[in-house]
Amino acid sequence: TIDFGVAIPATSTNDFIFHYGTGLITTPADGTVTTGKIQDGAVTSAKLSGVTQGITMADQWRLTASVSSNGDITSNLERVDNTNSGFIGTGMTESSGIFTFPQTGIYQVITTVAGDAYSDELWISANVSIDGGSNFNAYSNSFASHGAATTRRNTGSSFFIIDVTDISNVQVKFTTASIGASSLIDGSTSNNFTHFTFIRLGDT
Repeated sequence: TIDFGVAIPATSTNDFIFHYGTGLITTPADGTVTTGKIQDGAVTSAKLSGVTQGITMADQWRLTASVSSNGDITSNLERVDNTNSGFIGTGMTESSGIFTFPQTGIYQVITTVAGDAYSDELWISANVSIDGGSNFNAYSNSFASHGAATTRRNTGSSFFIIDVTDISNVQVKFTTASIGASSLIDGSTSNNFTHFTFIRLGDT
């Protein structure tokens, strides 16, 4: 009850504001919402549309046994598993030497070959299929070479960047070449001699 102490003329205009204490919405002033006011985990990837999220997948595999013959590398491959080794995202999938990507995006693929060369150029080509494995084409070549008739350990690397627009069709495999009778490409279960690195750089 409000008592004004005097009679209010009938011609007076009265404005009323009712505040019930609940449901009041106040728009914060610009620049006043702090980090502490945002609940942990409240900002999801769905709210980051149009924002560059950085590297969302990085993975590394290696050859676990030495190779002395030429052809596709179809076995003796493992994800690097030394102490404190790790990867970002779900990582690559490998089956009989064929690597598939976990999601679309722009990827960098790095091939590093280590070999004992005896008058050889030891090659590993990174081959890409864009039609689900029907056809493969070389996208980069790495080699370790030694021209003299003595064995020397050498290493070399190459890389390429590819736009993976369809994870069902884009695949990668690795093929050796030019391995002579006294040469081999090195593999190990504990060290990265010959190895392969996959990094997702961003969205397609």
